[in-house]
This record gives sequence, C-alpha cells and structure tokens, in this order.
Amino acid sequence: MKIPIFLVRLFTTACIILTLAGASACGRPETALLGGSWDDLSVYRDNLIQSGEAALDSLQEASVYHMDLTIDSSLQTIGGRLQVRYTNREGEALTEIYFQLFPNSAGGSVTISEVRLDGRPVEAAVISGGTTLRVPLVRPLQPGAAVTAQLDFTVAIPRSLGGNTGLFGYFNGILTLDCFYPVIPVNDDSGWHIGPAPGGGDHTFLDTSFYLVRVRAPASLTLAASGVETARSVDGADQVVTFAAGPARDFFLAGSDKYAKVSATSGETTINSYYLPGLEGGADTALKTAAEALETFNRRLGEYPYTELDIVPLPLQGGGIGIEYPGIFGVAASVYPLELTLKTTVVHEAAHQWFYNAVGNDQINQPWLDEAVSQYFTGLFFLDTEGPAGWNRSLTEWRNFWNRAGSTPIPIGLAVGDYSLNRYGPIVYGRGPLFLNALAAEISQSAFEECFRGYYQANIWGITTTASFQAWFEACSGKDLDAIFSVWVLP
Repeated sequence: MKIPIFLVRLFTTACIILTLAGASACGRPETALLGGSWDDLSVYRDNLIQSGEAALDSLQEASVYHMDLTIDSSLQTIGGRLQVRYTNREGEALTEIYFQLFPNSAGGSVTISEVRLDGRPVEAAVISGGTTLRVPLVRPLQPGAAVTAQLDFTVAIPRSLGGNTGLFGYFNGILTLDCFYPVIPVNDDSGWHIGPAPGGGDHTFLDTSFYLVRVRAPASLTLAASGVETARSVDGADQVVTFAAGPARDFFLAGSDKYAKVSATSGETTINSYYLPGLEGGADTALKTAAEALETFNRRLGEYPYTELDIVPLPLQGGGIGIEYPGIFGVAASVYPLELTLKTTVVHEAAHQWFYNAVGNDQINQPWLDEAVSQYFTGLFFLDTEGPAGWNRSLTEWRNFWNRAGSTPIPIGLAVGDYSLNRYGPIVYGRGPLFLNALAAEISQSAFEECFRGYYQANIWGITTTASFQAWFEACSGKDLDAIFSVWVLP
C-alpha cells in the first residue's frame, strides 16, 4: 500500500532538521552523483511544459536516478556508475531492494562490480537466472525513509539479433539502448515485480522516476534520448552530453552516425523526427503525424507534459514495428516507405506517452491497459483527421487482427505469458480496442470520452489496474459494468 505523500514530506522535514543538527540518520549523501541535492528537482523543469511543472512538487518521493556513462569507441561496452535515491512508499519496513538487470535476458550482459548503500559497501546477489540483483539493506528501511544506492556496472552491447528484436544492441549502424541500466521495479501489495518477463510483449513495470544522465560517447554519433539536453561539450574524439528526463517510467538512448533530423513545434513542444539516408520523406510524414497526434490527444485527454518529443528509426525485427519510451519512441526503419503503416505506428506510439508513461500499468500482467487503449485512441485520431472513413478503417483493421485468432472470445485482460505467442497480438491489439468501442456504446460515447479524460487526469504519474479502470468507469457512468467486463476482459 502506498503511503500518503504528507508522511513522506514529514520524514523529509525531519531529515533536514537532523542534518542541520549534524546528524546523518537520513542515510543519503548530501550531494548526488552529478551534483546538486537529491531533493532539488529544478534541473527537470526544462523538460516540462508549464502545466506539467506541478509534478516537481507532487513527486518529491519519486526515485531519482543519476547515471554517468561511457560508451566505448567500438560501441561494444558501456561503463557506468549509477546512484539512485529510493524512498520506501509502502506500509511496512523493507529489508532489501531489487534491481532488474534486463541486458542479461536480451542477448547482452550487465555486470555489477560494486554496490554501496549510503556510501557503505554491501554484498549483493544476482538471482532469478541473472535477471535480478538483490541488495540487502544494512538496517530496515522504514516507511517514508530513503536510501541512496550506488552501483558500478559494465554493459556488453550485443551485435546479434538472436537475443532480442532490435531494441538493445548495435545493429545496421544504429545503437539502441533499451533498459540497459540496473533499475528498481515496482514494489506493491503483491510484492516486488522481479524476474524474467515472458517474450512477446513489453518487459517492464516501473514507477515514475527522474533521470539525470551524463553520456560520454564518440562524437560521430547523433544521440537521441528521453528528456532534454542540459549540457554538452567535446573532449577529443568524444562528446559529453547530459540529459534530464522526468517524470518518466524509464530512460532510453539511441545513436547513429547516419541520423539526421527535421523538427517542428506544437505548442510548447519541439518534435524531432530523425531519419536515415533515403528516408527523408518518411521523416516528414512522421513529423506531421506526430504533431497532429499531439493536437488530438491534448484535446481529448490533457496536455502532453514534455517540451520535447523524439521519433527515431530503429532496426526492429520479429514482428514489432514500434516501441514507446518517455518522450521518445522508435519506429521500424522498414516501415518508413509505407505511409499508412508509418502514420498508424506513429500515432499508436504517441498515444503511449499518455498510457504507459504518464498513466502507468503492469505491462507484463495487464498489458491491455496501455496497448488496447493506445490502439483505441489511434482509431479516434483517424476519426478526427479523416472522419468516418478513417474510423471505419480502424474498426476493420481491429476485426481483421482479431480474426487471426479465429475471432474467439479470449479475455483481453490476461498476462502476456498467458497467451500463446500467436494470440497475444490479435487479442490485445485487435479485440482490445473493440472492447473499448463496446464500452463506449454501453455508457454512451459522450460519457465514455468524458470519463476517459477524467481517468487520465486522475491517474497521471500513477499506476492503474484492471480493477481500478472498471471502478473508475462505473463511478463516472453510474452503471454496473460487471457484465461487459466479464464478457470481454476477465471471466
């Protein structure tokens, strides 16, 4: 159970008093890895539009990551030091914390050479087949208390697609770094969400955090990342660039010496559409479509919170043609010449900025909450921009996709691992948005759209579940929705 923010702030105030008195009971270094106080989130202000800046006050208890990274000239390894200030927001004391080590299940590896808690070395253990690091706490971490963990690590960057679908590694001249760093997973009423994720879907379930990341990399690379650039310098053959991202579910970085970009503005947001040689036309289409998507979703849900949105072509394979990250998303380079597929992918991934990033969910066990919802809002985008013809095309596409699973009434609310590989997509991406269309018909389209806007506003930077989704729409519509959820979502 999450504890109220006022208790976290009460503990923080007590820590400040103790610190002024010369005590060190608060257990955190005064200065963070990349400078400044852990409690000073002003460095992230440039990443947020004016209306989004309130999050800097409301999320003082969120984890704060600082990373200092060196990408070697051969693009084969990353050396890094990570510090994270983690606050216990559960209702009971913690005796350990965990980090997920995603590279170890994605064809590469991450090796931890040293772990410190509040400056003191500790013995950590790699468990769950190499995918999780267990860090025992020197003393129980009470609710509202914070600890600072420091990890020194080395990442081996894969160059073969055998371990993933092009999200993590150096392929076709593109460096793509998905979940390459140790990261703390969600800890909730069911415990820590650790261990390997099943294939076929997204593999993270993370709290909203803040990321300050300094990257030393070959100067020949054009880098694109979550957040905004706050500092840049050149040191011989290297560039040193600092990015500030947050609030955000995670941090993503891509780079290539082939990247170029076109840019435009939409309100307070700069949109950067990167491209590879020969794909300039696709970059223009992606840029225009992303701007239209922001306009649509800003109006229907609430403002996109960041001052930057980046679109990067990635070497995706294995059926995936798009992937979302906070403030940035990737599109398979192979679809840039395919205008309608490109537009649909851009809109879907843009919708994820609202659902998965701003409003979080368990992408492993309840993936429909972001994937089906993003599909549905993609259809609304085409309704807004093309009229009934665009909406009807989306309905047909969803029905055809569901038909790949025989149009069987398999529940959309299952975990990724509960679907056979050839049924996950048709059910979640095909039947999923059809459920939302049926729900809109059940409570009326106007009520549905009003309820969805309220749902987004009420849950921004939090985490929702199937149960809380149903409860919200029942309370908003004044209707009992057990019957329709039993038919479509969970029996």
